[in-house]
Amino acid sequence: MKNLSLFLIALCFVGSALAQPTFLPPAEDRRLKLPAIYTTEKIVLDGHLDEKAWKASSVTSPFITCFPDQGKAPTAATEVRVLYDSVNLYIGAICHFTGGKRRLLVQDMRRDFSNFENEGFNVMLEPFGQLSMPVAAFCVTPFGTQADMMFYQGGIIDYDWDGLWRAHCVIGDSTWTAEIAIPFATLRYPAGSSAWRINFSRNIRTVGELSGWSPWPIAYDASHMEYAGLLTGIKPPQPQTNIRFEPYALLKTTGSGGSQTVGQAAGGELKWAVRTNTSLEATINTDFAQVDVDQQVINLTRSTVFFPEKRQFFKENANLFALGQDAMIQPFFSRQIGLSDSGAVLPITGGLRLVHQDAATSAGFLLMRQGGDTTNVPAWFGIARWRRDLGHGVQLGAMSVNRYNEAAPGQASSWNPVGVLDGFWRMKQTMFLRGMVSGSADNHTRDKGSAGLMEYNYADNRFYADLLGAYASKGYSTQTGYLERTDFIHLQPNVEMFLTPHWLPHNATFFYQQVIGNLFKTASTGQFQEASLAISPVGFLFRDLSSINATITTSWENLDSIFSPVTDLTIGPGRYRYTRYELDGSTNQGAHYSLQARISTGGYYNGRLNSWFVSLRAAPIPHIALVMNYTRNDFKGVGETKGRVTDYLLAPELRVAWNPRLQLSSYYQYNTAGNTGSLHLRFSWEYRPLSFVYFVWNDVRDIQPVKPPSAPTNQQAGIIKLSYIRQL
Repeated sequence: MKNLSLFLIALCFVGSALAQPTFLPPAEDRRLKLPAIYTTEKIVLDGHLDEKAWKASSVTSPFITCFPDQGKAPTAATEVRVLYDSVNLYIGAICHFTGGKRRLLVQDMRRDFSNFENEGFNVMLEPFGQLSMPVAAFCVTPFGTQADMMFYQGGIIDYDWDGLWRAHCVIGDSTWTAEIAIPFATLRYPAGSSAWRINFSRNIRTVGELSGWSPWPIAYDASHMEYAGLLTGIKPPQPQTNIRFEPYALLKTTGSGGSQTVGQAAGGELKWAVRTNTSLEATINTDFAQVDVDQQVINLTRSTVFFPEKRQFFKENANLFALGQDAMIQPFFSRQIGLSDSGAVLPITGGLRLVHQDAATSAGFLLMRQGGDTTNVPAWFGIARWRRDLGHGVQLGAMSVNRYNEAAPGQASSWNPVGVLDGFWRMKQTMFLRGMVSGSADNHTRDKGSAGLMEYNYADNRFYADLLGAYASKGYSTQTGYLERTDFIHLQPNVEMFLTPHWLPHNATFFYQQVIGNLFKTASTGQFQEASLAISPVGFLFRDLSSINATITTSWENLDSIFSPVTDLTIGPGRYRYTRYELDGSTNQGAHYSLQARISTGGYYNGRLNSWFVSLRAAPIPHIALVMNYTRNDFKGVGETKGRVTDYLLAPELRVAWNPRLQLSSYYQYNTAGNTGSLHLRFSWEYRPLSFVYFVWNDVRDIQPVKPPSAPTNQQAGIIKLSYIRQL
């Protein structure tokens, strides 16, 4: 109650806040228009817009600020021109800046960078003119680093979509220029089209400003194509069937306990655009040797840790098969393919994926076969997905998820089918409702169960509210999915306000407050498991996107069995109540030197816990970036022994790049919870667009700091991999 009073006082304190209004999209005949000019002149992609065709092309009208000062003129101008020929769509952008080249803030040279943390120019493209169709985004920094992604209705973003396109950027004294070539074979568009929805945006990171050609409200982003302009007069070639072939070959050496093995492998992927809106992908001996390793965490909660998918094949078109909620419940979670329950890599023999998406219907089918090892039998995975747009913001869908485990000596085969029905309703621009129901069976355990999820969401320029609820019955089983825990009901309300009171400091964007709650119960009995109420009465977001926030969290726990959050610490059954106080903040993460920190103190079950997280980042130039992450937990009087336990996680990371195509990265992690140290070293050379040479070295060591020391277990693996992409 005391925490609630503090929050109400803060609400009264900011009662006179002002808000920036949300505005409606333009009528179709009032959209901004930019003619695309056809050229037969050869365009040399060198970052210099000096061809005659560029000089004769039309230029966009002035950009308008969308964040933080909606509707105002931006601090620096941006000019965009568009050309095309029989092969490519060309975009040329001249981005003005002041204060010298050091003010062009770019974190590093990695591909698929964060738009929010880097100076950049972005292109949003949707040729069909349908809000239900995906939006392709192409982004560049002043140093020529590329990022691409797909935006889908419902706020789903596929950051790992990789299109085949080229870009070259040049930095001058007061402007930087981007020259982009996007092959028509990379795009999907209707035959006979002559006007495409398009928008351009510019992120000026030094002042935390986002501007756009055809502006959108501050509550949204440039992917909301109802606010986009039109690219007119374009006559692209007729859509043609195209094939993308991606073979690879690798040489691998592994060592453990003094033994060493050497092997080789080959495989690849074939992507066939059967039609403009239909693609078929095949993979054989699928390999992910070059994928970044998971970042270790110290989990102090009673829910399982959610590690996101990082493997490229599964991340593509993932939005279609993504149902549920990350870190809560997902009937299908691709990390269950090719990885054992302990995280060991299992071979993927091959698979097929068929995807169709048009303005009304989306459908997909995925078939994969996973090999086995000494403890895991081979398995087949089959996923079928269908979704229909009924108009008026309503979508209905269904999905079938199946896992078939092959028989083994002394062990029968097993089948785990899961069925899902889902729906989405955008009631108006600021509000949506979504939900799903699911059922499962297991012919081995004879278990049957059900699960579900429901979410209501409201968001405008000033206010955000979300109510999320999920449950899974005792018998619900999804061996190809993710559950944060079994036999549970989880309710999560979240309310945030973004305010601009008259007393707001001139360098602040807004003052914000948040209340978020969590309630867990056992689904089969209704027994209370745990609850928490987190109140953030004071938070500031500044114009350079630095922030500071204070949170007070009260937790109620009901343990019916022993809980061991870390090694050497066990907490007995019983009821507990405790309150924690947290302060977190970050400086400008796009700056050459930055800091993130989180400090919390207070109760933890029957004792106290002091926690620290610090992340220091140094990037004097985009070609060199060093990050040092440190997490520490000090337990005092916690558990049955009420002793003192300390654990920490140290994770330094170094990235060195000669240019966006030649990079070296290293990532080390030491975790006292498991006494393990791991090193991941990767060299990559993009010798042609999306074709790479990789050298990867992994070293994992079990460290036993005892006397006399026991022999540590060391595992090393070295990989040389060559991949090649050919688009036919």
